[in-house]
Amino acid sequence: MDISRIIPEECEQAKNLILEGFRERFGWIDETLNPDIKDIAASYDGVDNHFFVGTD
Repeated sequence: MDISRIIPEECEQAKNLILEGFRERFGWIDETLNPDIKDIAASYDGVDNHFFVGTD
C-alpha cells in the first residue's frame, strides 16, 4: 500500500468514498456534518492540516 498526501485531482473521489462509507455505516448522510470534506483541498492545506490517501 502506498500512502501519500492528497492531490487536488483526488479530492472529489475521496469525498465520494467517505460519503459512501457513511451511508453504508449509518444508512443516511447528514449533509451538515463533516464540512471539511466539502472542499478537502481547502480544509487540508498540507501545512497545518493534512489529508492522506492510501492506494493499493
